[in-house]
Amino acid sequence: MKLSAHTFRVEWELHAWAGVVISLWIFVVFYCGIFSLFRRELAIWQQPELYAEADTPPSWERTRQVLREAGQLRGDAYVSMVPYAASRFVATYVRDGGPTRMAWVDPVAGTVVPERSRLAHELYHLHHVQQLPGGETTTGIVAVFLLVTLLTGVVIHLKDLPAQLVRMRLTLKPRFAMSDVHKVLGLFGLPFTTLMAWSGAVLVLGGTYGKVLGTVLGDAPKLEQLMGDTTLKRPRTGEAAAALDLDTLVARAQATLESTAAPTYLQYYNAGDSSAFVRLTFAGAPFTGDRVVFVDAVSGEVMRPVTPPYAQVANGLHDFHYARYGGLTARLA
Repeated sequence: MKLSAHTFRVEWELHAWAGVVISLWIFVVFYCGIFSLFRRELAIWQQPELYAEADTPPSWERTRQVLREAGQLRGDAYVSMVPYAASRFVATYVRDGGPTRMAWVDPVAGTVVPERSRLAHELYHLHHVQQLPGGETTTGIVAVFLLVTLLTGVVIHLKDLPAQLVRMRLTLKPRFAMSDVHKVLGLFGLPFTTLMAWSGAVLVLGGTYGKVLGTVLGDAPKLEQLMGDTTLKRPRTGEAAAALDLDTLVARAQATLESTAAPTYLQYYNAGDSSAFVRLTFAGAPFTGDRVVFVDAVSGEVMRPVTPPYAQVANGLHDFHYARYGGLTARLA
């Protein structure tokens, strides 16, 4: 297919300027994306005292008890816990009105180890450029520009693609030699970069798109239900109530899922209140996303919120985007 001179010039300008605008941002995102794939491994590597493997899954209630004994958890504070397969330590995050405090807890030895390095954490968030105001949304927009760059590049070179796939004239002047390298590597990486840009844009901009469209159309509640995440809005009642221990709540969720797998993430809301509940995340099958279960912390009743369609799509895309479908081999590739 041969383009007209005008169409070719438009496509070329669009391809060139889109590439120039996003080049630095894309470099940061892709470079830090490599480290984000190994975030958990880096978190253990950067803090050697965490090298202690567990024989059994961690006791969630014991982890919370250790935090309390160390004076790092008030009765009504929000707390989340993340176990690490390569360590018996559990990452804990406590928020009680101020900044979130992170600490590593060994529920076996009953010790608390303060966070010494934030390298893995910062590299992960730098992949989304979350350190800058509006950085994550901008990253999603940049992903759209990347898709435009890729599409226009294919249109420009469509008639020459078979030849460019194997043409490497490294003996020419650097300008032409590097042009051949750029084209060959670009073609081989085209499926990967296209899918990464597309999935990244959907993950980041899906919720924003729903909010903007809802504001314009005046249909925000319905769109929020379609485009939101699996959440449960349950305000405090002001009535004190005794709650079941966390291990019992986890067991209730596991019974509902008919699984003995340990949660990958636990969040405890409204502690000490009659409205207290936990949000438990369990790893799902590849491309299906995580399974989320809410359990009433007082009664132990398992609650089943509706998962919005966007959350179902985003959960599957998240597994794909972070190469969670093929183990270490897929991440290294």
